Amino acid sequence: MIEVGEDDESAWAITDDGRRFAARVLIGADGYRSVVRRHVAAHHPYGNYAGYIVWLGQSDFPPEVNGKDYRVDFESGGPELLALYPMVQGDGTIPRYGWAWFDTSHNDLLREIGAIDGDEVLHTPRTTAIPDEVYETMQRRARKGRSRGAAASPRRSATTM
Repeated sequence: MIEVGEDDESAWAITDDGRRFAARVLIGADGYRSVVRRHVAAHHPYGNYAGYIVWLGQSDFPPEVNGKDYRVDFESGGPELLALYPMVQGDGTIPRYGWAWFDTSHNDLLREIGAIDGDEVLHTPRTTAIPDEVYETMQRRARKGRSRGAAASPRRSATTM
């Protein structure tokens, strides 16, 4: 989206290729650099920092669980949360799962590299801005969690959506 607006009849959005979409309601779910937010609240162009960074990734299921009926799961460990979700292929198999690790332990790092200022999100950090030591620490923490059973099976807890 490059532009949004409203008139007496509808709210509308224009894409970068010139297409115009109109509806009674426009939902601004376009991220912290939201075009919608800049229109609705020009005085507050940045998103508010929620207090965590989300590490995203994909992993292979072990062959013995491929194709089974897995659902979205959430694993909680103190102030952190791990979300797991199956990545279903066109043939119905599930060889991979996606994960999102909501991490509250690196807030100072985000401030140091200028990704957040106070409670405002200014940009997404590039992978090169994250020191190797952080990746190494996260890998150790993930292995430790798996050895306790956390995230070892995407259906360990019964939370389903």
